[in-house]
Amino acid sequence: MSIQCRETFSKVEALAVKDNRIIFVGDGKSALKYKSVHTLLIQEPDGMVLPCFIDSHVYLIWGGIEMGECQLIVLASKKEIISKIETYVNQYPDLKWIRGNG
Repeated sequence: MSIQCRETFSKVEALAVKDNRIIFVGDGKSALKYKSVHTLLIQEPDGMVLPCFIDSHVYLIWGGIEMGECQLIVLASKKEIISKIETYVNQYPDLKWIRGNG
């Protein structure tokens, strides 16, 4: 299924998702046809669903430079971030300042 943007946006009552793919967009009654015992039903009458845009391009040189920085990707807690920075500082004691990303 392909959903495209238009200058005017239509509003729908419901959507159904299966295996991380949108399989239905339309009215609430019709959406219930896709409901099963495994369905997570979220009712948010004033809610809004927006697409997630992921821009995954990388400039080759900049990407290489970032690989030498303090990598903070996938760290989940303040403690992990501080530990990673401390390790980086100990590995590169001559740096006057550090850069990180993640």
